[in-house]
Amino acid sequence: MKDLFSQRYGHQKKKMLSPQEMPDGLRNRLWNIIKFIMEKCKKSGNVGVIIAKIWDAFFKKDLDEIKECSLDRALENKIKPLFFSLKWYEVYNFIEFLIQEIKSIHLFTSAGITWLHEILISNINKIFEEEGVPYKIIDDYVTPFISEVEIEEIEKALKIDDKYEPVKKHLSGAIELYSKRPNPDYPNSIKEAISAVESLVMIITNGKSNKLSDLVEKLNIHKALKEAIKKLYGWASDEGGIRHGEKPTPSQIGQEDACFALAICSSIINYVISKYNLNSNKK
Repeated sequence: MKDLFSQRYGHQKKKMLSPQEMPDGLRNRLWNIIKFIMEKCKKSGNVGVIIAKIWDAFFKKDLDEIKECSLDRALENKIKPLFFSLKWYEVYNFIEFLIQEIKSIHLFTSAGITWLHEILISNINKIFEEEGVPYKIIDDYVTPFISEVEIEEIEKALKIDDKYEPVKKHLSGAIELYSKRPNPDYPNSIKEAISAVESLVMIITNGKSNKLSDLVEKLNIHKALKEAIKKLYGWASDEGGIRHGEKPTPSQIGQEDACFALAICSSIINYVISKYNLNSNKK
């Protein structure tokens, strides 16, 4: 949505919410898209399954309470009041739960082309942007906002070939730990990001090494660039004892550190795969 008159002419500045803010307008818009997706699910015949899972697995309520309800009544009279009573971080829990449930049953729209899972994510990300929410859905998780360039690198690394599945698994783990609310685990997020790089090296070297430095030496790149990659990776894996639990204490490792590690490790993964494949094709 384009800026309105008051924003274009400086009468009203676009506000960025704090990470813990959940104003009524944002909650209303999130509920509207949830309801929209549920309406789409009706056409597939799977909405009853999703509502039952929300009631049982998310809210942990007695299924007998909604057994005799119509789908519309269960959604409006049962789930909606509970959604509007959730704490700010529980709203994001709900969104992640719904995204993953819809993805798990492989629902399509009536056109049979676009995944409802993707429609839900794209609409929520649009709402986040318009409402000034400092989060974005990445890899099905509500993730603290990262720059668009960094997001592109992370998403690209998550879409690498299936032969690098262990790499993607560690990277997803890093995102999950980084995104945990209300208590993110930044130190272990960094460790998972590091493990993603080491898994890549193990795969490319056929298990002979997990050291990035061994692989970088084999790449046909300038010596200064080799050293830069080693130093950047060294910051994440050794500097301050992030890897080994030495100094500093975990409480001193913040969001900025974990965000940097995620972005750097993703960039290294993408770069090494690109260079390795290029060099392999020349042989």
